Amino acid sequence: MKIEIEEISPVEKKFTVTLPKELVTGELDSAYEDLRRKAKVRGFRQGKVPRSILERYYNRQVEGEVVIKLVNDSYFKVLEEKNITPVSQPIIDDKGLEKGKEFTYSAKVEVRPEIDVKGYIGIELDKGKLNISKEDIDKKLAELQRSNAQLQEVEKPRPIKVGDFAVIDYEGFLDAEAIDGEKVIDHLLEVGSGSFSKAFEEQLSGLKKGDEKDIQITLPEEYNKKDLAGKEVTFKVKIKGIKEKILPELNDDFAKDLGEFETLEKLKQKIRENSEKLDKIRIEANLRDQLLNKLVEANAFEVPPSLVNQHLQDKIKETHMRLALQGLSMEQVGISTDSIKESYKDQAEKEVKASFLLEEIAKKESIQVDEKYIEDKILEIAENSGHNVEAVRNHYKEDEARERLKTGLKTEKTLDFIIEKANIKEVERRENDTNSNSD
Repeated sequence: MKIEIEEISPVEKKFTVTLPKELVTGELDSAYEDLRRKAKVRGFRQGKVPRSILERYYNRQVEGEVVIKLVNDSYFKVLEEKNITPVSQPIIDDKGLEKGKEFTYSAKVEVRPEIDVKGYIGIELDKGKLNISKEDIDKKLAELQRSNAQLQEVEKPRPIKVGDFAVIDYEGFLDAEAIDGEKVIDHLLEVGSGSFSKAFEEQLSGLKKGDEKDIQITLPEEYNKKDLAGKEVTFKVKIKGIKEKILPELNDDFAKDLGEFETLEKLKQKIRENSEKLDKIRIEANLRDQLLNKLVEANAFEVPPSLVNQHLQDKIKETHMRLALQGLSMEQVGISTDSIKESYKDQAEKEVKASFLLEEIAKKESIQVDEKYIEDKILEIAENSGHNVEAVRNHYKEDEARERLKTGLKTEKTLDFIIEKANIKEVERRENDTNSNSD
């Protein structure tokens, strides 16, 4: 077997393999002999069909099977012999078999980049200070107040204003013809929320209970019904009622109504605790994001395109599933696979680079995850999720699930190692971080 290696790029290799004619002849003879035992050809007894007849009828099939066997048998030997670790499926190219001649094929594969990782000791990082202010607590309290507000019918006649909830009947018309599926009774609409159409909601302002009005709007080009997108439609609207939000008073009774707090102060204390937990998570996530950005900037190298593409495909699937849970499709919200790939490509490439770099650092620093470490994590997962320990343990007995857990834990340990060796400066929380604990 002759092997020629060509480096197309730092992450792509092509190797050409030539197999001797004796091996090719032997495989062909073996294949035809096996076929002779099974083939049923009119005019010949089974097992007695001449080779020339078999070649006439089955030549293409036999040669195809022999090519597959020759490639499969030699491909993995080449990988082992030449110490090649592919990260993609091979692209095989062959010219077919010629009787009595050598067989040659080429395989193109993407491989791991060779990285001499540097710049991971003493990285300069800014760490935000944990600082939950009174304003943060008040803001979260106000959100709770709004979410527990009661809708109450407006008794005294008055016009609709922004923030009101209008109870309406409406029907849509295009060129004076009723639009199928656009007739709704007793729809509750928060005016000014933008949940319907800004132009539609603006024209509700000033109307009173009992009023009727024809509202004309132009539907957006990305409207989910393609036959209506960009068209001017008329909605016949009737105002059947106006409701307004009545906010509960912020006192001990409000806290008790939430179920687990005796006083308003205890509720505020719990809000602070939860906000601090979330802020700590945000601070750590920001720290790690800084770390990975600086690590990638300090180490320039190519990455296998197939791995970047896999990240992009995962992002497309994630987007599709997230929208499906809301009863929407990517087409309805004006998102295409191409737009996702375009907007997420740089991030996907960074993630692939970061993954390679962290693996190299773990190898260089002999960072390992032993069975005790895995077991401790399983206990932690069970406690945090409220699941039975044995059920969680059994889940992670599966090879794939356990390997994912082990890889994740090694990544965590490697990040912790780099952070421990970093030069960290505490900084004040930025203004655009103030809403980070409001989820």
